[in-house]
Amino acid sequence: MPSKPDIHDLFEKVARRYDLINDLQSLGLHRRWKQRVVEKLAFPAGGRILDLACGSGDLALQIQRRDPQTAVFGGDLSRTMLRIAARRQAADSIRWLNLDALRLPFRDQTFHAVTIGYGLRNFPDRPAALDEIRRILKPGGRLVILEFAHPPSRPMRILYSIFLRTFPPLFGWLLLGDRAAYDYILESLARYPTPIEISRLLEAHGFSEAVCDPLMGGAMTIHSAAVKA
Repeated sequence: MPSKPDIHDLFEKVARRYDLINDLQSLGLHRRWKQRVVEKLAFPAGGRILDLACGSGDLALQIQRRDPQTAVFGGDLSRTMLRIAARRQAADSIRWLNLDALRLPFRDQTFHAVTIGYGLRNFPDRPAALDEIRRILKPGGRLVILEFAHPPSRPMRILYSIFLRTFPPLFGWLLLGDRAAYDYILESLARYPTPIEISRLLEAHGFSEAVCDPLMGGAMTIHSAAVKA
């Protein structure tokens, strides 16, 4: 989760309805997209994977189910989100940590992989966060990011903008009593780099093999890259 106080407060507020709103605004597709993130990971024996900005724990739980022998960590700035995530697991197999993406409390080269689901867009200093992620990844370790994006075609961008201006705020009003709670998606996307710029940013901060897979006509993307060995 991001470090800006207003964004932190927002996620604390929406935490109890976060999963339901994600299901409604994506028609449940976000779960399939997260499966694709997990499919891009390697699961070495004794591996360690961090799901950063883990929210309510979707990705961390999918990773743990894929390989119960992997040591899975879920980290987020929102304590409410972490409590919800912890209640969703059958056993204490995932370690949930309250942390800031800009100051990760791990030694160098701790993890084989890091995932981020809908978090990079909200980090207040993306270059600093990528430097921290690279630091804690082992050589050859992978970073996989699921995020909103800018559709390349103009008609798709117009339709996407109409959707984001209408439905997420509507769900916020119906389920949280606060229409403005989900206005942040469109606002944050307006400041977010294009997929090509994200790939260049990854390469500029020590990652190689940067690949961008578009989803839903480019409305979503999965970025993957490896730490230079």
